[in-house]
Amino acid sequence: MQTRLLIYRRPLLLFTFLSLLLFQCSRLPFNEVSVVGRNFEDEIQQTQNLTFTFNKNVGPSNQFDEWDSTQYVRFIPAVRGKFKWTAPNELVFSPARAFDPATDYRAELTDDLLKRSPEKDLKISGDEIAFHTPYLQLTSTENWWARSRETGQPVAKTRLNFNYAISSAEVASKVAVTSENKPITLQTTPGDAQNSVALTLTNAPAQKNEQPLTIKVDKGLKVPNTSYVSKEVIEETSTLPSRYKIDVADVQTSFENNRGIVRVITTQELQPGQISQLYTIQPQAETTAELTENGFIIRGDFNETDTYVLTLTDQLRGY
Repeated sequence: MQTRLLIYRRPLLLFTFLSLLLFQCSRLPFNEVSVVGRNFEDEIQQTQNLTFTFNKNVGPSNQFDEWDSTQYVRFIPAVRGKFKWTAPNELVFSPARAFDPATDYRAELTDDLLKRSPEKDLKISGDEIAFHTPYLQLTSTENWWARSRETGQPVAKTRLNFNYAISSAEVASKVAVTSENKPITLQTTPGDAQNSVALTLTNAPAQKNEQPLTIKVDKGLKVPNTSYVSKEVIEETSTLPSRYKIDVADVQTSFENNRGIVRVITTQELQPGQISQLYTIQPQAETTAELTENGFIIRGDFNETDTYVLTLTDQLRGY
């Protein structure tokens, strides 16, 4: 009889020990405040708000949408800004200025999150949230033909557009352009845009057909005023247009200082003349226009909520 009792007690003691262990393990996360949702992934935009959703109602039960300077979340590197509760378990952070470009950040919860919680046995999760602003990217390229100011001969040009301001000299030292595996000789062209680098393709042949271009920017390119250095080669495939035909490569729209901007990008430098004869806009709006190296820019008092139709006339003339 005693032997039977020993046989049955051991599983009972083991079951009791395991139950206690599981209960203690489950109790730790139950009392821990952590982030279970957010409005961003690994990459954020420089000017966006960040929303954190928690697994516990640690915020106020009322008085929502009031900005607060309490540091509920700590950012590394530090980011100045304010917070507001939009629900008992949802917190929004708004930065006082834009997040730094091409920068890695970490966010960690602070004990200030628990100040309004009715539950007193809660603790903050030690997990960190890693994210970053966009790294350096070559966002687009523009290729066109112009007439050389020195020789009067047609010459090919390309513009490299980046998402951040860069050093033209540094890009020029790292960039290489080839066409069908043949290297193209490059010269840097002065420009005012901080995010762009213009290059002259001095030995690109003036052919009737389009030519493929491969653009490579070697790693090690810096973003000024940050610690970022590109770790990979930036490569882009593009096309050099025909020297003998003018086309519209792109039309870009934006708003600046409450004025609408339309940028028309062409495959050839345009001849000077009455730019107003190159386009019509419906419904009509008062506009001004100016030539660029590869097209022209229209500025006007456009309404952001209205739809406009831009029509280009047959008066486009290139070199």
